[in-house]
Amino acid sequence: MKQANAKIRAGWSVVCIGASGEVKLYYENRKSVEELKFTDITQFGNAVRSNKFKFSQLILALPKEICIVKSIKLPTDDFEEAAKMADFEIEEIMPLGKDTFVYSIMPVEKNDKGYYVSVYIVLKSDLDAVFSQFENAGLIIDRVIIDPGLIRKSSGGYESFESLPTLMKDDSFKNFNLLLPEKLAEIEKKQLLGRAVVLGITVFVFGLLIWLVFFFLNLRFERSRDYFLSQIEPVKYIAVDIDTKKHQIHAIEKHSADKGVIMGIMSELYKFTPKGISVDNLKVMRTDSQMKLTIKGRAEKLSNAFGYTEAVRESKILKSLNIENAQQIPVPGGKSVVEFRAECLVGNIK
Repeated sequence: MKQANAKIRAGWSVVCIGASGEVKLYYENRKSVEELKFTDITQFGNAVRSNKFKFSQLILALPKEICIVKSIKLPTDDFEEAAKMADFEIEEIMPLGKDTFVYSIMPVEKNDKGYYVSVYIVLKSDLDAVFSQFENAGLIIDRVIIDPGLIRKSSGGYESFESLPTLMKDDSFKNFNLLLPEKLAEIEKKQLLGRAVVLGITVFVFGLLIWLVFFFLNLRFERSRDYFLSQIEPVKYIAVDIDTKKHQIHAIEKHSADKGVIMGIMSELYKFTPKGISVDNLKVMRTDSQMKLTIKGRAEKLSNAFGYTEAVRESKILKSLNIENAQQIPVPGGKSVVEFRAECLVGNIK
């Protein structure tokens, strides 16, 4: 037998209270049953709270003195039907009413004549008295059974707590539970709440993991994007600089070309401007498709101004000279001159 200060880990543990108040704890250690004694339930509760014990299920075994066992023969080969039929038999056994006791039914034997079942009955007042001791010690009972020596089966019975490993594996014993209905409902509620909490935590953790995955993927994408932009930023400025240089070169080339054109225009004007006409102002305008001249000048006579149109027709680069405006104005000495404004298109200079 192990000492009370031993650290125990078990799948199930069965605890019972002796006549003098001592507590015995039985748990499966491999294939055998170990027994551990405590002076009272308070000492046992303190040991449980100090994490000296780790078990998945704490089972309370009621003492023989408070249990009533009855064997009943029922004319049916179906256990569920036999359990319903046993309800009527139990009412005759316990005439005080079902609200005063709890019971559980176990099949013992089945043959062609029917079912033999054992009914295990405990008064609620006796069960409450035992339960209160565990509640005062802060212990939660998951299941209530009776002393294994009272449990019967077709080949006899379970002699003592040494038979617990065999009893726990008995299929007919799996649903045996004398736990008060309200306590059972409370345990089920706590179990559901516990599952809900576990599910909620699982969903939260899973959602958090998904969020972290997307967060780090986005962070990695942003870092890659920033790195890429940092690499192409100098290239962008180089491209802009190249484009600026191209425009500058184009402007220089255009200006150089325009110098030749202007010299050609001046030469043609000098060559084809008739006598009696003077050019006071010359404006050159260039578009993408052509070049245009605006000429302002004076003529001795109005006929000379309009004769300018005929004079430039022989020019190879001056095309379509039109007099837009012409008017005679007086000058000192009692004479007058004609001021005119003309526009002319410029052709290609080879």
